[in-house]
Amino acid sequence: MIDLRWLSPLNIDGVLKAVKDCKNILIVDESRQTGSLSEEILTRLYEEGVTQPMKRLTAEDSFIPLGKAFDCTLPSVEQVVEKACSFKN
Repeated sequence: MIDLRWLSPLNIDGVLKAVKDCKNILIVDESRQTGSLSEEILTRLYEEGVTQPMKRLTAEDSFIPLGKAFDCTLPSVEQVVEKACSFKN
């Protein structure tokens, strides 16, 4: 698990170093699916020649919910586990 401590500028060298020995890569992003940081990370990994199986899990594309609904679009623990287990080993 890599917890990015800063997002801009994205430390792609650090990310590449961290995923070098990973068998599978799952990018979990609390942002929307469209226009999110996970898009950049996935693209940069691909452009840098990373060949491990890669998937991503994001929040749903939506308006930003407020109040009690703040987390209704976010990936759940169950979704993260399901996506992580979906890699073919």
